[in-house]
Amino acid sequence: FFDVSRLRLTNSELEAAMDALNPHLPGVKHLLLYGNFFTRFPTLDYETLAPTLLSIDLSNNQISTVPSAITQLKALTTLDLRCNKIAEVPVELAGMTTLTHLLLSYNKITAVPGAILKRPNLFLAVTGNQLTDKKIIGSEGESNSKNSGGLLASFD
Repeated sequence: FFDVSRLRLTNSELEAAMDALNPHLPGVKHLLLYGNFFTRFPTLDYETLAPTLLSIDLSNNQISTVPSAITQLKALTTLDLRCNKIAEVPVELAGMTTLTHLLLSYNKITAVPGAILKRPNLFLAVTGNQLTDKKIIGSEGESNSKNSGGLLASFD
C-alpha cells in the first residue's frame, strides 16, 4: 500500500471501509471513492494524508455534510462532491489556498459563502443546486474565476 499513489474504490457499495484503510494511505495522491453508499464523509487520517493528497472524488454518494477538518489537507487541489445531498458549503473551504477545483453540482446547496466566490483561481461547479442568490447567475453553471473571483451558476 505504501507505494500506491491512486486508490480507486469506486462503485463498490462501500459504506464505512475507510477506518480499516487509513493506516495504509500514506503517500496516496488521489482518492477515488465515487459511486458508493457513503452517507457521511469518510473518516480520514488528515494528518497522514495532508502532505500528499491532491484529489478526493466522493461524487455520487449520499453525503450530507463536509467536515471542516478537510481544511487540514494542505495539498488538496480537487474536491469532487457532485451528486450528493450537501446543503451547506463550509466557509472554511475558502482558506484552502491550493484548492483549484471545487465540484458541488447536483446537491441541495442554496447559497455559496462569499469568501469562496471571491477566491482567485478556483473553478467552482454548482449546476443543479437550488441557489437563491440571483446576483451570481450565469449560463453554464460553472465558474472559472481566475483572478477575478465570482461565480457562474444556473438556477433550476
